[in-house]
Amino acid sequence: MEVVVGAVNEHVQDESLRVLRLFNVVHLTIADQDWAIRQLARYRLSHGADMNDCMIAAVAYRLQTPLYTHNLKDMTLLLGNQLAVRPYP
Repeated sequence: MEVVVGAVNEHVQDESLRVLRLFNVVHLTIADQDWAIRQLARYRLSHGADMNDCMIAAVAYRLQTPLYTHNLKDMTLLLGNQLAVRPYP
């Protein structure tokens, strides 16, 4: 959903959705949502954590798989250095 929100026009949105269909979608579980709520309550006021980032991080946390992102500031806070990884310099 975050990729669609970032689309600036219909062409970009369609292309984004086409690329996303190449990947398996891993959905949030109730436990993921509970984890995300705890992180949001913990870091929202002190660090400005965002609801969407917390939900995205929840799946990476559950799967213990790296999340490749340029948003290292927020994701490192939520996931630590091992799971929040810059995809390229």
